[in-house]
Amino acid sequence: MNSRLFSPALHLSSTMQSRLACLFLASVGGAHADVIQLTNGDVLTGKITHMGKDGTTIQSSVSASPLEIHAEAIESMTFPSEGSVPKPHSEQITLANGDTLPCKVLSMDQDKVAFSTWYAGQFTVPRQQVTSLRFGLSQERLIYTATEEPSEWDSTSGQWRLKDGVYTGKGIGQLARELDLPDNVRFRFDLAWQDTPNFVFRFCASTDAAQTKQNTYEFLFNTAGMQIKRIVKDQHPALLANIDLKPHDVKSRKLSIDLRVNRVEGTILLYIDGHKTATCTDTFTTADGNHIIFNNRASRGTTALLSNIKVSDWNDGEPSRFQTKIIDSVTDVLVDSEGEKISGHIASISGGEGRRMIQLDVKHATKPLMVPDRRISSLYFAKAKNVTPYPKSTFTAHLHGSGSVQLNQARLDDGSISANHPILGQFTLKPEALRSIAQSK
Repeated sequence: MNSRLFSPALHLSSTMQSRLACLFLASVGGAHADVIQLTNGDVLTGKITHMGKDGTTIQSSVSASPLEIHAEAIESMTFPSEGSVPKPHSEQITLANGDTLPCKVLSMDQDKVAFSTWYAGQFTVPRQQVTSLRFGLSQERLIYTATEEPSEWDSTSGQWRLKDGVYTGKGIGQLARELDLPDNVRFRFDLAWQDTPNFVFRFCASTDAAQTKQNTYEFLFNTAGMQIKRIVKDQHPALLANIDLKPHDVKSRKLSIDLRVNRVEGTILLYIDGHKTATCTDTFTTADGNHIIFNNRASRGTTALLSNIKVSDWNDGEPSRFQTKIIDSVTDVLVDSEGEKISGHIASISGGEGRRMIQLDVKHATKPLMVPDRRISSLYFAKAKNVTPYPKSTFTAHLHGSGSVQLNQARLDDGSISANHPILGQFTLKPEALRSIAQSK
């Protein structure tokens, strides 16, 4: 171990250095411990009690006295998640120095942008120091990822095997599992095939039966094309969507399927390879089942291949807004929820919760364009000319979920992190928002 990593104020005997070297990795197992990764690859766990411009102090079981570590020796610091983290913000501000902060946009005029955060309070920053604002973001809770062997599913039939993350089904057979599905749920999987597919995915099903009439939705793909059906016991299946896509149209013989379901309102959105393909409306009673069933109905040994199977909640049932990235625009740009781009001058954001309006002054228009916030995906601001680049700070804080902010003159005392920022000024960061602190890249 290199004793130069530690403060000269802490003398380490050769015996202690050897003991620390052995215990660095052994001490990593504490689920509720802070973790310091050093630049030489060593790892130390314990409780970080102080952080300043010169270094960090950690109380660890490997030493009777606190260890003081020089800042230049620290690669990253990771903090445990203790307790519940408040619901993530659905908006994000990107500052001129590249920092991104999840937030709630409060207002904007010709001179400034005001926003609030649950983890660092409220800020008002000059408009020219804001690069973009994004709306309609949310974090989805992952409910299930398929990684277990076919024999470990709730119900299995036919010839299935799992290799390198791919479920291969040869001939007729099914994989079924019961989950605790929310009202707004999202199903994703990649489907590939050999020869000609005859594949069915049942979701929100009452039972694990692959072919009997029950309360369920059905996604079908075969030589006739692609369909989404609603099946109700003792009634004829209802066709919700008929997509004109046949297997021979897909040269790669692989599709990424994304089904987003609002069971209360009876709506289903189908995305194929990331593109919205169909919107369905279900007029029957709520499909309140919790089973998912993958069913290969192809005979004569035809193979279906399934991978990247994931189930998550779906953004409170709100459709995802179109996201794109615009760099160095000479004008302001408004991108609406469907991806349409409109250039002009973003004059203001005004109004309270649920009724904010964005005013866009468009060249040659007789009056400003007023757009409600629910129709906005992103706002990009014209890049200011002759702007001096912001210097990188030593450390960057990475937030739970998303977002990062650079820390200048950072200090950790009594569990809270305070720092100075070239745009935000002095601020204090709640520790529960923090995922890690790392050397700035």
